[in-house]
Amino acid sequence: MKLSELNNPQNYIFEIKNDDSDNFLDWELLPLTEEVIKREDGHFFVSARCVENEGKVIKCFINLIMPERIFDFVFFIKEDIIIKKFPYEIEGDIICAVPSEIYGNYEMYYSKNNPEIGIDILKDGLSKTQNKSAIAEDLGYILRDENMQKEAMEAFLVAEKNTPSSEYIYHELGQLYESVGDKNKAQYYYDKAKVVL
Repeated sequence: MKLSELNNPQNYIFEIKNDDSDNFLDWELLPLTEEVIKREDGHFFVSARCVENEGKVIKCFINLIMPERIFDFVFFIKEDIIIKKFPYEIEGDIICAVPSEIYGNYEMYYSKNNPEIGIDILKDGLSKTQNKSAIAEDLGYILRDENMQKEAMEAFLVAEKNTPSSEYIYHELGQLYESVGDKNKAQYYYDKAKVVL
């Protein structure tokens, strides 16, 4: 399937099969059935959201390169018209609308214009996967940045239960417990992270 054939696409994730072409209209897209990103490596065409500075949310797509979690372009599809833009050309935040089981930069889901959009995407992703750790960590970092300590703690505890990416998650939990005044739990997690209070 070519990009020009995507009229109101229903799939969230497509694998780009011939990304060596400079013309994105030549890309061959293979629809995937997954509802979360499960592959550690590859180039994908995935659903995204453009959260404009005024708060308006527009559905779009990005070409997502894994495992780096980076994208070069944003695509807006209206009927048979495809508009390709560079991220810097857009006034607003572009966030991925498909949660990832592969660890990476949580800011791929963080819209400062409307953090709830990314939070909802990640919460929905947790219900659709067995491998919850990476999604829970992404969620925890956003909630932490939004000063939602209790909710961030709950998300990081899900990551802890499902094998966290590193000992740093224990440090995050220590800081969160310290912020709510639970020194014993804070010390417990600092000890797990090999960090001294």
